[in-house]
Amino acid sequence: MEKNVVTVYEDSTVHDAIKKMADNNISVLVVVTNDLRVLGVVSAKELVHLKTNPDEISSVITDYMVCNVTCFNEEDDIADICECLRYSCFSSVPILSNGRLSGMITRLNILQSIRILS
Repeated sequence: MEKNVVTVYEDSTVHDAIKKMADNNISVLVVVTNDLRVLGVVSAKELVHLKTNPDEISSVITDYMVCNVTCFNEEDDIADICECLRYSCFSSVPILSNGRLSGMITRLNILQSIRILS
């Protein structure tokens, strides 16, 4: 599990999100409140069209995020997380502790753990 999840706050701009993605070489950000409650995620997929609509770069990121994000709790069975990542279109899921973001599990994390076991 990735503990240092790169996030943006709900009042961040699209420009802020793009900068964070580029600076951290990632394509997904978790959108959170000040107390780390997950509001949604935003990926490069949702933002790539801005190349043809540059006026929107100052918009608030919540206008572009995907809501109703599938999250898991730290106590959840890893088999359930693997099943979710296997059959979903997304490649990572936020992990919560007491309703707040505590990490992220990616498909790559799962593959790395399989490699260590073998």
